[in-house]
Amino acid sequence: MKIIVGHTNTDLDCIGSMVLARQLFPDHRPVRSHLIHPAARNAYHLFEMQLAFLGAEELRGQAIEHVVVVDTRSRARIREFLEMMPGYQGEVLVFDHHPADSADIPGAVIHEQPCGSSTTLLGIDVMNRRLPVGAEDATLALLGIYADT
Repeated sequence: MKIIVGHTNTDLDCIGSMVLARQLFPDHRPVRSHLIHPAARNAYHLFEMQLAFLGAEELRGQAIEHVVVVDTRSRARIREFLEMMPGYQGEVLVFDHHPADSADIPGAVIHEQPCGSSTTLLGIDVMNRRLPVGAEDATLALLGIYADT
């Protein structure tokens, strides 16, 4: 299984980033945190069927082949996912707009740009590749950009 994860206490930028990451990595499954930030909860429930996120607990026992992390580069902020896939040694690809610090995921390949949201960072990549984005996904992406900027 190939997965896309964001940080614990999923916010709107995290949701928007996961939606656009799915455009870039269509063979990956988005996985949500067990915690959703109160400001993002309504949007999550409104678009829950469209999002089709797996719960973190659904990773338990799965063979994970590849991990894309969005809206964080901190190992501590993805701990709930790492606990479900002990011993994962594969590549971790990160898309994040936050500055580097000592808590960065060791060995991760980091894609970064100075911008207001991780959704913007991923949106630029989606636009450069001329990938189509449906109305619901575009709405969620814009919510993420608006919330963080």
